[in-house]
Amino acid sequence: MTLLVAIKRVQMMLLTFTVALCSALAIADMPEVPRGKGEQCVEPIEIMRKQHMEFLLHQRDLTVREGIRTQKHSLTECVECHVQSNSQGEFIPVNAPQQFCEVCHGFASVKIDCFECHATTPDLPQSVNAYIRKALGQLIARELSRSPESGS
Repeated sequence: MTLLVAIKRVQMMLLTFTVALCSALAIADMPEVPRGKGEQCVEPIEIMRKQHMEFLLHQRDLTVREGIRTQKHSLTECVECHVQSNSQGEFIPVNAPQQFCEVCHGFASVKIDCFECHATTPDLPQSVNAYIRKALGQLIARELSRSPESGS
């Protein structure tokens, strides 16, 4: 056997090994991720797993550069939905070990830098946030339902 043939066989074996390894990694079990509090995420799970950073960056651009604040892809909303509480009812940061953000980012070996500036827990207890949102919604609905002719 010539040296060239031997090299080609080794290359073929390495290629076969690499394909087998990649296939095994592709079907590796995903880590168990703590579930959010909502009925469903703002986007399908498979889309969020792949594109959440694009949504967050787009949201950032809308908010910071254009002054447009929406809740759909807001990091604050993500934290409020995905934060867990301990047995004393205290929030556990979403980037703590075994918590929502850290589980996937640790699995993918991706550093999370969002929380160098942003809060890892809600500012207010979720019940207070829900109450405020409901009250604001009612106030806005009442203002929108007022007819311009009534002058009220």
